[in-house]
Amino acid sequence: MQIEFKDLELYKKCPVKYYMKTCGYNVSHKSYNDYLHDMYNYLLAAMFYHGEDAVRITENYWEDIYRKNQDIITEKQWLKGVGYLCNIYDYFAFSDMKIVAVNYPYLIEFPEYNVALSGNIPMIANEGNDKQYIIVDPSFSTKMKTSKDLDHEIKYSAYSKAIRDLYDGTAIIINRNFHLNQENLPVIRNEMHYSRLGLIVNNTIKAVKNEIYVPCDDYTCNSCKLCGLCTYWGTSAFINRNKQQIEYTKKK
Repeated sequence: MQIEFKDLELYKKCPVKYYMKTCGYNVSHKSYNDYLHDMYNYLLAAMFYHGEDAVRITENYWEDIYRKNQDIITEKQWLKGVGYLCNIYDYFAFSDMKIVAVNYPYLIEFPEYNVALSGNIPMIANEGNDKQYIIVDPSFSTKMKTSKDLDHEIKYSAYSKAIRDLYDGTAIIINRNFHLNQENLPVIRNEMHYSRLGLIVNNTIKAVKNEIYVPCDDYTCNSCKLCGLCTYWGTSAFINRNKQQIEYTKKK
């Protein structure tokens, strides 16, 4: 059985959202940060296919995104995005990295579990070494990711294993924060991470087959479009929890 990486991530975030998606509901809720990542991928694709015209092409794309999503992106954020665009272009243009592929599809098989994981690597670059490939994962946060955050990034394990299986090479993953203009130490995965990834993929597929959709209760629930349909946050569920809280308060 096969699962797409975006579905694996969605199930990891909230199994109920994954289930609602399979039922045809729109579970996507794009934020400013999501649009910045789209702009990053668009710019790299433009650099790969159009070279020096990449900035102009991407500026037009970013302006179009802003015009269509002014309920999400403010004018100040749009201008900040233009600044990020220039920083990203300079980062690659003045480095030794050469982009060799964008939006590259992969299929990772785990024969020990008879499951597979499919997805796309947003970009692949190298510096002349046929056995070492660089993947730059962007961040626009006001804080740098910790080593623990990076260790728990499932996508890094997927990228790395895909590079090993497809190119018989090593993936060097760089988490670059374009807001702070800093980057973490390069991340390199090994067999332990690949084994853990296989286990995650297998357990997720098993859970889906057995229709295990336990709601995930966290800070993102307040902005979730599916609260009214959720078995935890739905109207009846909310009333029941509220009654229990009232009774508990009375006892105290």
